[in-house]
Amino acid sequence: MKFMMQRDFELIANYLGRIMRVLGVVFLIPLIFVAIFKENLYLAFIIPSFFSIGIGTLLVHIFKQPISLHIKHALLISALTWLWAALIGTLIMMIAVDVSFINGYFENMSAWTGTGLTMFTNVESLPYSILFLRSLEQWVGGLGIVVICISIFVKSGGSTLKLYLSEARDERLRPSIRNTMEKIMIIYLIITGLGIIAYLIVGVPLFDAINITFTSFATGGMSIKNANIGYYNSYPVYIITMILMVLSALSFSVHFRFN
Repeated sequence: MKFMMQRDFELIANYLGRIMRVLGVVFLIPLIFVAIFKENLYLAFIIPSFFSIGIGTLLVHIFKQPISLHIKHALLISALTWLWAALIGTLIMMIAVDVSFINGYFENMSAWTGTGLTMFTNVESLPYSILFLRSLEQWVGGLGIVVICISIFVKSGGSTLKLYLSEARDERLRPSIRNTMEKIMIIYLIITGLGIIAYLIVGVPLFDAINITFTSFATGGMSIKNANIGYYNSYPVYIITMILMVLSALSFSVHFRFN
């Protein structure tokens, strides 16, 4: 028997299409800062985002779910999702800041995976929306693209578990994997909100506070300043950053058990 048959690829295409649509919406979020800072970059975000939404919608309508999801499908879906997410981010950067494809793909994959390496020698020269895009990718990537997507559109069951495990996660909050993902997302949002507030209290500007929180909690470290966190020359800022990184490690290393 063949390892992968046509029906396997149809199932993968269907799930991948759903995730592509969610990613398309995620990539529209930086438009908030395009509008706030009056940057002429609307099309840089709209075109790649709608491309992702359009391709995803096409895949969902063409390919159905003829078989149940197995771990081999989940692993391929997860891998293709990360590759696609980096590609859409690359298209945005190519249009917005005229970066090459190779450098753009490296930058976005580095952000999504929380690697933290950057190809830009002067990040402070980048548009605010692109700086936020890098931070957003790290923040969403830290939680897990597939985790977010299956929390939105996949029902509880075996398929949910396989997709969850494909992200190399094994945290279990009873009674179900879906509840696990929802609780993790709530924890993630709460700590993120507290981090932003903490930075604001010690005098960090709002835009900076949002970005630092996103990158610190995701432990990616891509900064919006050339000197990174050292730019602020503030021990309270250093302490908050360390606390966020520790909380990030704890929130995904501890195995929660709720009866």
